[in-house]
Amino acid sequence: MIKLNCPNCGGHLEIPDNLEIAHCMYCGTRILLQENEINRERINLKRYRELCKTAVDALNFEEALQYSNKILEIDPKDVDAWIYKAYSSFWVTGGNNGFHEAMEYLRKADSISPNKNEIKKAREKIIEAHSVLLFSRAGETLSKAYDTWNMWADGTNEGLENARYMAQDQFEEAVEFILEALSFNPGQLSMLETLATITDSNPWIPWDDKVKEKVLSYKLLKRKLKAQSELPNYRNELKKAEDNLFKIRKEKGLFIKSKIKDAESKVIQLKRKIASLEDAASYELPKTNIEY
Repeated sequence: MIKLNCPNCGGHLEIPDNLEIAHCMYCGTRILLQENEINRERINLKRYRELCKTAVDALNFEEALQYSNKILEIDPKDVDAWIYKAYSSFWVTGGNNGFHEAMEYLRKADSISPNKNEIKKAREKIIEAHSVLLFSRAGETLSKAYDTWNMWADGTNEGLENARYMAQDQFEEAVEFILEALSFNPGQLSMLETLATITDSNPWIPWDDKVKEKVLSYKLLKRKLKAQSELPNYRNELKKAEDNLFKIRKEKGLFIKSKIKDAESKVIQLKRKIASLEDAASYELPKTNIEY
């Protein structure tokens, strides 16, 4: 019997000495015992890595998932394989299940190689893609809601009432998709704008506070962007007004006091406007506490 420790989990093993390949009884890791088998696996590993990358680059995620699994069977600590598996499982599995699987595989990669930049990039890309897919589902559901309303709202009281009940559920479902998408990408203006449009065009639906908060954040964000675009012009105007005031104060004449007063008034007004714009421009979206 050969006594050794599993290279993956460190478990203590006793293995018959006539085997070429063994499996850890604790974690299932393949353990190569003979030199010929080790060399063969090294060749296979190199080939699988090349094929996996090619499949990912070609967006052939089903094939990439198969190769990433083959790599991990040989080397469970291959970080790139975990990253490829995250990408592949996200697109193959789809929906929330695929997203959560992908995040789990990236956590595994991070435990092997903490703070690796490629893991961070993969996480950001998958989160962004998941957010876009959720928003797409919101659009599909929203289209159904308007179709339901138009189909049933035939001018009779009964028809309008049916539309309210049936379309309300679909409008609310679309909003839930948008809220979930925003939890991953809180500053996405088009998502916030769509949410505000739905609520503004359907005031008869009793929207809850979390929806109203998002709509308010959209309005504050729009106000911020407008303020940021206006501030440079107002600051230039203020500089010109202050320069003008400085010149007027050096002048002499019968109406100089009146001219100084007018110039000072303009400076004060511009400073107040700039202060208001700076306050609007300082708005920051609430931070989300979601960890992946």
